[in-house]
Amino acid sequence: MTTLLVKDYNGKVLYECMTYYDAWEYIYEQEMKQSPCICKNTREQWEESQKLGNTFYLDFDWPEGVDYIWTADWIAEPIIDPDVYDREGVNFLIDELMLNYIIIEHEDEDECFDEDYYD
Repeated sequence: MTTLLVKDYNGKVLYECMTYYDAWEYIYEQEMKQSPCICKNTREQWEESQKLGNTFYLDFDWPEGVDYIWTADWIAEPIIDPDVYDREGVNFLIDELMLNYIIIEHEDEDECFDEDYYD
């Protein structure tokens, strides 16, 4: 069985979970606690913010078939939400949003298997 370890860049384990989706939920929750400058937007939220005078990302046109985008005060353009929160999708968000986390896959040893039993 594989356990995912969410670490900071100092190597400190911050969270353990079984899925990349859970890892991302933890990371997002931590980011929101530190500063609510990261945001997952629906198209409706995006359009409403533009009507209210949000002048960030003036050259951004919402792509067809996209349900959500991510924004943060420190990135130059919105990030399209991945279709799946798997290894590739979550690492994409961490990289593109320039977050200070790394996810390590840790193979758990089978506690029920005793190699010496078969000797």
